Amino acid sequence: MKKLLLVLTIAGTVFLSFAQTQKTEQAPQPVMKLSETDHDFGEIIETNGMVSCTFTISNTGNADLLITNVKGTCGCTVPQWTKEPISPSKDGSVSVTYDPKNRLGAFNKKITIFSNAATNPVSVFIKGTVVQDAAVTTQKNIMVK
Repeated sequence: MKKLLLVLTIAGTVFLSFAQTQKTEQAPQPVMKLSETDHDFGEIIETNGMVSCTFTISNTGNADLLITNVKGTCGCTVPQWTKEPISPSKDGSVSVTYDPKNRLGAFNKKITIFSNAATNPVSVFIKGTVVQDAAVTTQKNIMVK
């Protein structure tokens, strides 16, 4: 009798554990998939002004994905994003604009995306090198001589 009770207790525990696992796996959840996580602008001529890129976000889950906030690391990086819920199998985006004014040299900026997805937050990166316009450099060299 004790053995039967022990077997039934173990079987019940295994069944409840399996049922809980099945219930958890079936809960609707958004999943964020990014088209890319890094964007390299290469060389940017400072006098040409701001540059932008767009990261496409796909919802590969089975519930609406909501991007709640996007933050850059400084004021030179301005993000814009899809504000409406992104339905399963649909796409949204995060666009990032970088202002190179008075920022000569290499840069590498982190943009953090907050959402209701299980993996949260997610970061993307932009990088490049801000250079002077060749005409500006030539004028400076002529004036120095």
